[in-house]
Amino acid sequence: MKKALPMPLILGAVALAAIVAAVVLFRGVAGPQEFAAPPSSMTIPKYIFDKLPPAQQDKMRAQGYKVTEGAAPSSTQPTTAPPGVQPR
Repeated sequence: MKKALPMPLILGAVALAAIVAAVVLFRGVAGPQEFAAPPSSMTIPKYIFDKLPPAQQDKMRAQGYKVTEGAAPSSTQPTTAPPGVQPR
């Protein structure tokens, strides 16, 4: 013969299901979370700014961007050879 399940176990399972359903429903009604926009420095290095067309430069100045004297990258090639390889 089967034994009946204890009443506290049944009540606990029903309460847990009700809490989970309430949390899911509340989050669904609340809508998507809103995150703050990341901070923008509103600066652009001169070597990039100089490559832009004049119309884009004027637009960026109007939006409040400031041109800075950023160091241009010298090269994308590594300056040293990996171990075991002789540089040319």
